[in-house]
Amino acid sequence: MKLCILSHGHQDHEALLLRVLKERIPVELCEEGMKLSLNIDESLEKKESYRITEIDGGWQIDGSDSLGLYYGIGKLLHTAKWSDKDFAPNPPAGVISPDCSLRVIYVANHFYNWYMTAPAETIVEYMEELILWGYNALITMLPTVNAKSLDDPLITAQIGRVKKFYDTAKKYGLQILGGGGGNQTTGDLPEELRATYEYGNWTNRGFLGTNACYSKPAAVEFLKNKRRKGYENTIERFDVTFDYAMSWPYDEGGCGCKDCYPWGGNKFLDVVKDSYEILREFNPTAKYIVSTWAFDYPDDEGEYEALYKRLKEDLSFVDYLLIDSHTEYPRYPLTHEPVKPILNFPEISMWELYPWGGFGANPLPKRFQAIWDESKHIISGGEPYSEGRYEDISKIQFIGYYWDKDRDYRDIFREYINYELDIEAYDDIMEMIDCIEDNHVVVGNEGQPDLAKAERAVALAKKIDGYLSERSKNAWRWRYLYIRAILDEKRYRYYLNHNMKGADDSWLLRYCSGVFLLKDQEAQDLLAELRVLSSSLSPINVQNRHTLPPLNGCVLISDI
Repeated sequence: MKLCILSHGHQDHEALLLRVLKERIPVELCEEGMKLSLNIDESLEKKESYRITEIDGGWQIDGSDSLGLYYGIGKLLHTAKWSDKDFAPNPPAGVISPDCSLRVIYVANHFYNWYMTAPAETIVEYMEELILWGYNALITMLPTVNAKSLDDPLITAQIGRVKKFYDTAKKYGLQILGGGGGNQTTGDLPEELRATYEYGNWTNRGFLGTNACYSKPAAVEFLKNKRRKGYENTIERFDVTFDYAMSWPYDEGGCGCKDCYPWGGNKFLDVVKDSYEILREFNPTAKYIVSTWAFDYPDDEGEYEALYKRLKEDLSFVDYLLIDSHTEYPRYPLTHEPVKPILNFPEISMWELYPWGGFGANPLPKRFQAIWDESKHIISGGEPYSEGRYEDISKIQFIGYYWDKDRDYRDIFREYINYELDIEAYDDIMEMIDCIEDNHVVVGNEGQPDLAKAERAVALAKKIDGYLSERSKNAWRWRYLYIRAILDEKRYRYYLNHNMKGADDSWLLRYCSGVFLLKDQEAQDLLAELRVLSSSLSPINVQNRHTLPPLNGCVLISDI
């Protein structure tokens, strides 16, 4: 396709546009080609907004700022009609602005998942794609949760790749978030300073044995020293100061001793104060976020009530609350006047059916739409939790919400399918996703799978695979969906044919159903493909227990 790109000095924008175009179609740059004019128009007053207008011989993309221009480029591409040789833009009219101000890409670089093992360049390209969809911030980390100390070889080996993630964020003007403001630390924490769990319900709150008891002065000093060292290392290793920092209560974190309990309404709030003071030593202008992950879960322990009270007293410096849950959206924030702006933290990676991502994509659009509709009136942005690429479609679902709070997932998916696969496949893919989600939710809630829906998903998957273009058919996004449909039908058929309907069998279906596939060669081939898609260093990554299918079909209880 002949194109004439008028960059007006915006070379990075032009370079990203060309990279994406050349991956899809042949491009020849020449003066007589379709014009694409890239501009910054400061008269577009709202931050990160854009406008796309038709001009003589092509299209003009105006961004209110640099990020706005990237988002305009993304919208032009995502809404165009594509062939294997060219594309025809069909953008929306008017000025488009985001409803939510903070929209965070989460690169969870730990537990030997895709982010920790794939080539850094591949992850950088994925970050660029998410920027074009409308994200404006990054949070990532060194895998300290897996380390014995800050100088562990596991940490030092990851420094170069994490620097590439931060450098990418800086290049594109993303805001950078830092975490680690809880009581979780490295494995060199002395035993006598470690948290205990005498009080409280620790269901789904997660602890690996490296949480410090904040009622012990020596543990407080240990954590403060680690935090200062962490900021020093971040500046030295990555040339990064955070725009936002965050305190995190649970998973990983928390202490259930008599003096710390209830953690989220007691000593955790002292952690918040101390962490904020240390942040100000290194960056006095950074904003502060307090997470409430797993507050009052599964039982009401008064954590939200205590937090909201102290936000009006000695925690008034807090800029945002990050609020969400493993299951339903928490009740307390929905029934009480917000004290601070609220971000959500959608659980797109790990909702039931372990290993997460171990059988392909995990779309749950109806579930997420219901949660969003209930909570959107209090939400100012968000940070979808990601363990890899298998939940890519859910990242796009939520970025659609962050730009337009009243948007429906069906409309968001129309744009996604149009760009990533083929708009002609929209109806079939939506029905296929519907069948996958219905069974996921039923089985996740310990019900019995609907084999007819699983068979329908397979029929649709094979039908779609038969008419997609070669590019779309081989795209990793489609392969994740296709594999999920095939493996679901095989697992559910085995389960039902063997009359496995007791409580123990239900557990096997949700957490160990890889064992059902050991004698199925097609399934084994698809599982091997999934391991490559989800861990690009090698076909078999035995250290990743959480997002890859188990090699022997089984999962240890200790893995969950």
